[in-house]
Amino acid sequence: EAGDRARADGLILMIEPEPICWCDSGRTAVESIGDHPALKINYDPGNVAWLLNRDPLDEFHAIAHLIANVHVKDIRPVACRGFPEWAPAGEGIIDYAAHFRALRGMGAKKEALILKALDERKRYAGRRLLPDAHDAAAALVAMLRERAPLADVTPVGSLVLIIASVVFYRAARSLGRREAMLLLVPVSIIFLAATQSKTNIGLRHILPVYPFLFVLASRLATVRFNRRWLAQFLVGAPLIFTAVSSLRIAPHQLAYFNELVGGPDEGYRYLSDSNIDWGQDLRGVKVYMDKENLPIIYLSYFGTAPPSYYGIRYQYVPGAWPLEWPPPTEKVPTEVQRKVLAISVSNLQDASNPYNPLFRWLWVRRPVAKIGYSIFVYDLTHDREGLAKLEETYAKAGVRLPP
Repeated sequence: EAGDRARADGLILMIEPEPICWCDSGRTAVESIGDHPALKINYDPGNVAWLLNRDPLDEFHAIAHLIANVHVKDIRPVACRGFPEWAPAGEGIIDYAAHFRALRGMGAKKEALILKALDERKRYAGRRLLPDAHDAAAALVAMLRERAPLADVTPVGSLVLIIASVVFYRAARSLGRREAMLLLVPVSIIFLAATQSKTNIGLRHILPVYPFLFVLASRLATVRFNRRWLAQFLVGAPLIFTAVSSLRIAPHQLAYFNELVGGPDEGYRYLSDSNIDWGQDLRGVKVYMDKENLPIIYLSYFGTAPPSYYGIRYQYVPGAWPLEWPPPTEKVPTEVQRKVLAISVSNLQDASNPYNPLFRWLWVRRPVAKIGYSIFVYDLTHDREGLAKLEETYAKAGVRLPP
């Protein structure tokens, strides 16, 4: 219909592949366009490389006849949680020399596309697509957040105490060389080891730093001010804030994130795996189903407990390994009143499938509920596109359900 309207108005409507949209690659764009004369492709290898985490040159032959415009941007390898880091062409994983050769091979009429693409390359080359991404300080913060996420999941009050112990080191009781070695060298070694790891699968790997840091922070008790209450406030206020911040999310402490990153509600945007989701909220799924009168749901679960133990009727949706083998043969009936998907945050982030993402189409949808902080609920009842995308996950994951 959109193509017909564009043709009637003398326009060309271009579709740009985007991983979180219906046409997530060049091939899916071709399938959607068909042979309509008013529909073409806005060729953007960077977007498709985001989906595949590799150079998408191999799909060029399938889309070449529909290319009407070219976007040029590069991308660095996508991290586990799937968010892109764009770069000027030639500074990422895409071989643009090969792409330009392919464009030239399409005939003289595509020379204008190459020139336009080169002009766009010049525009990108003169600016930073991620402000401060190349600054040493920003790079250090990004590395620590990715591999040693202490600042995200440590209560703000505790961070204040640790930092204050350094700021007021001259005012507190002097720290001898032996004490400094005992407190700081182990912390440095643990952080160094953590930053050398290729993946971050949990704060638990750097938990040993906390006793050393808290002993270091205890030096604040030796600080002397002219007004005695000031020293008491300096220690007491952060301790109270830490206690309140930690207790207010009980019993969901596993998903704790501090206020600097938006609290546990926003934690899924930063970290994955045992930092937020170890399948701990499965029991809450059954409570939600009973409350909403849902006899059966779609379930993509990341955890170790079999859902049937809690009486959960579900249609298995890929994402992580099925915990009940063979997976349940039940399917959500077509006539069921509500079609609801419950999905673990780790699966939603495609943490186990960064190179073959299954659920990026959900990123543009708003969950109708969150169970704890580790399972999101989406209502797909009137979402035909969402239900179609859900069916595609089985083929992408190589899973075949029984008829």
